[in-house]
Amino acid sequence: MRLYFIHMQGCGACEAAKPELKKFQKRHPEIEVQPIDLLEAKWVHPWQPGLTPTYVVEEPGRVRVRWEGMLKADQLEQLLDRAREMMGL
Repeated sequence: MRLYFIHMQGCGACEAAKPELKKFQKRHPEIEVQPIDLLEAKWVHPWQPGLTPTYVVEEPGRVRVRWEGMLKADQLEQLLDRAREMMGL
């Protein structure tokens, strides 16, 4: 399972989300976290966010679960649980 963290340089909410993301990563080393900086990305993602940060949980071949807006570590846990439930994992 992969978690995309779509962020942008200079975004206050994105900067505030980074320590929370690190806490989440420590709890879930099995989840691959892929940060995407919108200002440095060389391609436009099919799920271009309306705001940053945006989180997308993906399991290849399954439904993607997306959230726009900053999440704390415990809220990321809830997003992960919701994604697993929706994906039947």
